[in-house]
Amino acid sequence: MPNWWWWTGSASPNTALRGPLRIADGEMGFADDRGPVLPVFCHAGDLLALCRKDQAWVCAELDDIAAAGYHGVRTWTQLWGPYWESMDRVVGPWQAGYWATVAAFAASLRSRGLRWVVSQGGVQGDHQAFLRALAAALLGAGGLEVVAAVDGGNEAWQTGEPDAGRLREAVQAFRGVLPVPVWSLTSPPGEEKAELDYYAGSVYDVHSYRGGHLWDKIRHSNAVPYEQRPSCRLGISSEHTGPGSLVSVTENQHELDGDAMALLSAMHLMSRQATVFFSSPGVSCRSRGKFTRQPGFREVPALVRQLPSDLMSYHTLCHGGMAWKGRRVFVAQGEVRCDHALADDGQFMCLIYGPPDESRDVPVERPCDIREIPNRHGRIVLGRVR
Repeated sequence: MPNWWWWTGSASPNTALRGPLRIADGEMGFADDRGPVLPVFCHAGDLLALCRKDQAWVCAELDDIAAAGYHGVRTWTQLWGPYWESMDRVVGPWQAGYWATVAAFAASLRSRGLRWVVSQGGVQGDHQAFLRALAAALLGAGGLEVVAAVDGGNEAWQTGEPDAGRLREAVQAFRGVLPVPVWSLTSPPGEEKAELDYYAGSVYDVHSYRGGHLWDKIRHSNAVPYEQRPSCRLGISSEHTGPGSLVSVTENQHELDGDAMALLSAMHLMSRQATVFFSSPGVSCRSRGKFTRQPGFREVPALVRQLPSDLMSYHTLCHGGMAWKGRRVFVAQGEVRCDHALADDGQFMCLIYGPPDESRDVPVERPCDIREIPNRHGRIVLGRVR
């Protein structure tokens, strides 16, 4: 049996956040009033729009999200155009009753201990004035007890505002009223450092790679902090790959079962990114109870609860190749990767993954004690070197 007596970390409880979500000193992770936390949210893009027409439906979905163990939702504040018109999901401040809808949605979140990653959808009109008014409305609806993070727009470079300076002015208008610590401008078109930095705020925002096989998608999430090294140490994977027809341009979607989605989220968190579970109803909720039927909906927060809450403070990210000989714990073999996060006190986390026809029984280079979290698509290893 593995010796686990040494493990001094505490698993992330993933109960409701207590106090504001914030960035720990030195960007060593996210924290609330209790200490380090691994943020896990559920993407619920059009729930505010749905709240205009059927608040009871929205509340039932939020009940499911809270029961699964998420900290909150990422939801868009403005939607328009033919796609959303066809489903009667247009929403924005030009509508009568919009601010009452915002207040009702915020109250529904707060009563369930959930937080809102406030994403603007697209950008139009006087964006500074809108975000200032939105912040005032949310300040009155609970402030930092409701808002976990804010961005300037969803893929704003293609939805109304490509200029980072103007996005920054708009987000700072919001933060001048409601000083939310976790914020970004938008996610960039790609994963290059210059793009990530251009649209970053206190964190960078990334819409993760959806091509290739599962192991390619996981590798890309690790490559952002390891290879690109954004100026912000912390990020948010606010839309990644996921199950369902509305998650566009996703290759090999049949691979994305519950264990696959959990493994992807484990990599996000090990790579110092808050994770947001993404799925077809997370784009548009078409029928009641659809979230609970998505592969990974329950598995993702259940996995996060098993990880050490201070995981993001582990100082060193490395892989299992020869460049890290002597510091790596597990040794990569062929196409099987062994990506590590190493703490100064010897604790580590390692994800061992690759094509399903290759063995994940890889060599161990350094003596260690370990425990593993079961996963059909890879090995999730927590341990400490002796």
